[in-house]
Amino acid sequence: MEKKFIANVEDVDEGKQKNFTYQNKPAMLINYKGKFHAYVNICTHEECETQLAGDTIYCPCHGSTFDPETGEATGPPALPGSKLANIKIEVVDGKIYAL
Repeated sequence: MEKKFIANVEDVDEGKQKNFTYQNKPAMLINYKGKFHAYVNICTHEECETQLAGDTIYCPCHGSTFDPETGEATGPPALPGSKLANIKIEVVDGKIYAL
């Protein structure tokens, strides 16, 4: 599988996100507490797009929340045990790639 360039490290400040498309699905790259994480950006409840909001990933459609480090649901209506699909990433020479 070919890796996909997402962003340069310096272009995604801490506490921010960059939206991109991954395998024809909306996706998000977040810089949370100095670490990068990437997820398919579809809420497990009603398939709305989510956003990083402080110390949580929040779904504006119905209020579901997710852990930014794991993608696991932390608040309803997303079901306990559900999680945002993780996208493996790597950082090479200041560039972030989805694998």
